[in-house]
Amino acid sequence: MTTTPQPKALLSVSEAAELYGVDPETIRRWARTATIPGFKVGKGRNAPYRFRRTALEADMTRREKAMAAGRVA
Repeated sequence: MTTTPQPKALLSVSEAAELYGVDPETIRRWARTATIPGFKVGKGRNAPYRFRRTALEADMTRREKAMAAGRVA
């Protein structure tokens, strides 16, 4: 029996960048400005961001619908 691996629930900056098709620095900037849903793991200025795959997929769907309706996402 072959099982299909489940996608990761939490994504790193580079994984989120790959999902959106943008540079990792763009993901960091979007996270800092709350353009996309994300959170820091740990304390301090250099704590890494993490992103819930389901939240990013919902955000991408919302953006696609807005663009299809002629609105800026």
